Amino acid sequence: MSGSGIVQLGNQPLTLSNAVSDTFSGTIVGDGSLILNGGTETLSGTNALTGGVTVNAGTLYVASSTVAYNIANSGTFGFSGSGTVAMSGVVSGTGSVTQNGTGITTIKAPQTYTGPTTITMGTLALSVSAVSPRRAVSRPTEHSTSRRRRALRSPRCPAAAACSSDRRR
Repeated sequence: MSGSGIVQLGNQPLTLSNAVSDTFSGTIVGDGSLILNGGTETLSGTNALTGGVTVNAGTLYVASSTVAYNIANSGTFGFSGSGTVAMSGVVSGTGSVTQNGTGITTIKAPQTYTGPTTITMGTLALSVSAVSPRRAVSRPTEHSTSRRRRALRSPRCPAAAACSSDRRR
């Protein structure tokens, strides 16, 4: 799905299959849900869907300022914007989560997904209430930027601190 405008779901699901690196900059509203069954889709508008999001396959990026909905993830769910994102929704499932934009994403709720977390660019910060001691974060070694940080409790990164993802362990 690409373009802009308003998609009013009502209480119905919107299913996207085999998205071809599409970007939708409009607004999705309603009690319905969004389902991605393959391909790559980027949502850059403000979305207020209350039925949640399901990523069965493929990659769903968000580049909006607020993510308040829950995501059932079996593919890849990521943040790709250049601004600030506040994530209060919960990601569940076995899929991966990635920070792939130059912006700052703050995760404000405890997450239940079991897949990997990758920070390619930008900042992925966890509020103290969202920190899980079992969560592992992988980082690429080729990309270096002083803006890449993550906040995790560990002996090398005290609580409430933002640790550089460039730091060699």
